[in-house]
Amino acid sequence: MTMRWFTKCTGLAVLLGLFAGGWTSVSECAAAAAYPTKPIQIVVAFAPGGSSDQASRLLATYLSKKWGQPVSVVNKPGGGGVVGTAAVAQSAPDGYTVNNGMVNTLAFAPAAQSNNPYRWDSFTYLARLGVTPSVLTVNANSPYKTAKDLVEAIKKDPSKFKAGVSGLAGTGAFGIAQLLYSTGVEPSKVDMVSFNGGVLVVTNLAGGHVDFVAQQLPEVLELVKAGKLRALMHTNTERVQELPDVPTSKEAGFPAYSVMAASGYVGPLNMPEAIVSKWETAIADALKDKEFVASLDKMGLIPAYQNAKAYRAWTEEQFKNSQILAVKLGLKK
Repeated sequence: MTMRWFTKCTGLAVLLGLFAGGWTSVSECAAAAAYPTKPIQIVVAFAPGGSSDQASRLLATYLSKKWGQPVSVVNKPGGGGVVGTAAVAQSAPDGYTVNNGMVNTLAFAPAAQSNNPYRWDSFTYLARLGVTPSVLTVNANSPYKTAKDLVEAIKKDPSKFKAGVSGLAGTGAFGIAQLLYSTGVEPSKVDMVSFNGGVLVVTNLAGGHVDFVAQQLPEVLELVKAGKLRALMHTNTERVQELPDVPTSKEAGFPAYSVMAASGYVGPLNMPEAIVSKWETAIADALKDKEFVASLDKMGLIPAYQNAKAYRAWTEEQFKNSQILAVKLGLKK
């Protein structure tokens, strides 16, 4: 008889495991207590340069110093983030392969795609690092100066517009659909052009290949600051420090546009609680580090810590809400 259900790895669990012949449990507990003892991979399910990639590389540097083991980022793009996320779900639950869990991959994709290779609850939730608003953005040469200008033009002839998105189950697609639906426009009438990752979405907007996007703040921030893109509004509840002149969606008159992205970390199901606790503590400590937080601010990620339990509950709520939205907007596949 093995005692695999002893996941807390307390001293009592180890003793009971020994008396019950639970040698597997004892070895697992010992490994969890010593964690990490070898390199860790953070899988980012998108191409390099996007918000999840930036946040994960920053965290990897911090954790490498804190834990004394190499923590690296591995990019596995494809399927709007589904390919890399699915790969982590199928990995060993030993804490050495984790995923930068975005709301679009963890909640939106399972809600919109009936054949998605994983569910929202196919993971061990570790902790949430921060959130980032979506930003309705156009090319700097666009004739649309405000969100109202753009929406009114779309309402007149939706078929003339191309929107750039990173997958039809991403925050960009859901945000655009949310905005259009709330203003009386059938989202399917706008041509949503899908690119493999937020970086390509934004560069195609800058190149004039699409008319507007609703990407995450870190993905558009530098090009907005450089004067190549124009931000019209964002979904944060208050104005953000990096773009003080850009109104919130409520200020702009479109409160229904509210999609927020979140950057957190998950691993395969059944990770030992001792390892989960180490991730919770490490991320909480990172958000107490002034230099680390300043770097998050520069990339447009707003610190918003949640422990494993809270992060899991938040993701479940996003999943349930997006299920309703996917059906209403015809995104359910």
